[in-house]
Amino acid sequence: EALADVAKGNETVEWACSLPHLSAGNALRVSGQVSCTDRRDPLGVVAAIVPFNFPFMVPMWTVPISLVMGNTVVLKPSEKVPLTMQYAAGLFRKAGVPDGVFNMVQGTKVCVEALVSHPQIQAVTFVGSSPVAKIISQRCRALDIPKRCTALGGAKNHLVALEDCETDGAAADITVSFAGCAGQRCMA
Repeated sequence: EALADVAKGNETVEWACSLPHLSAGNALRVSGQVSCTDRRDPLGVVAAIVPFNFPFMVPMWTVPISLVMGNTVVLKPSEKVPLTMQYAAGLFRKAGVPDGVFNMVQGTKVCVEALVSHPQIQAVTFVGSSPVAKIISQRCRALDIPKRCTALGGAKNHLVALEDCETDGAAADITVSFAGCAGQRCMA
């Protein structure tokens, strides 16, 4: 499971590395008087609050994308598994990420509340339980200057096995998909 967590995280890092090319900005004249443009505008500071069950993959949903798009990141890993991303932070430094671009804070509810309310944080990402996702989303929207927020809570993915599937393989994959991580998976 740990190897798969890292492999999936690395897939996102590889994709994020292509973003400068994909988001270089375009202009298209759509009619005589109308032009459409897209461009990359960094937000500033992005806070990422992540769960324990995938300590590398889930942070990689936010960290590399935010960094490559010109933002800085403050990551709050789960207090249950803080060392995974602490190790990754060392790799970021070794790879040349400047001091202050990727930051980590440790803590529980008080730490999360501080991140959500901090005036220099422009966006918050959260993955965890539905009740907490709702609270974080509401707090981000209720601020005098609302923050952008992606709050993912209580994911329950669905699976359909078609009648022509290879039954033994499908049964094994289905079992692994919900029973891994002690049942703390989106398929559980």
